[in-house]
Amino acid sequence: MKTALKTISLILLLASCSDKGKEILGVWDLDSKFYSATYKIEKTNNKLKAQILYYNDGTTQYKFNKNDVEKVYSFQNLKHNNGIYVDAVSGATKKTNPEQAQIKAINKDTLTVTTYVFHKPLTEKWIRKKSH
Repeated sequence: MKTALKTISLILLLASCSDKGKEILGVWDLDSKFYSATYKIEKTNNKLKAQILYYNDGTTQYKFNKNDVEKVYSFQNLKHNNGIYVDAVSGATKKTNPEQAQIKAINKDTLTVTTYVFHKPLTEKWIRKKSH
C-alpha cells in the first residue's frame, strides 16, 4: 500500500511539473496607449521563452520575419517560482542584479509583466491574442 501511494504521489508530482508554463504559452498583445508590441511565449529546448513578434514605440520598430536567421527574445529562460515566472537570464539585458523580470498569469487571457528600468519597476499588461 505504501509503495502504491508513493508511486501515485510521484506520478502526480511529475505531471504537475510538466504542465508548468502551459498557461502562459501563446501569442500576447501589449495593452498600452504609448506603444504596441506582440510577443509569443513558447517552449523551446525545454526553456520558456518570449519571442518578440512586433514592437513599435514610435522611434524603434521591429517585425519578425519567418526568414530571419535569428529570433529576438525579451525573455530567454522563464522559471516558475511560486505562481510567478521569473526570467533566469533576460535576453534583452542579460542583467545579473536581483531585479528579475517576472510574468504573472492573472487569468487565462491576461498576464502582468514586470521589468526594471533604472531600478524602477515597469509593469505591463499582456492580453492573449485570439486566433481567428
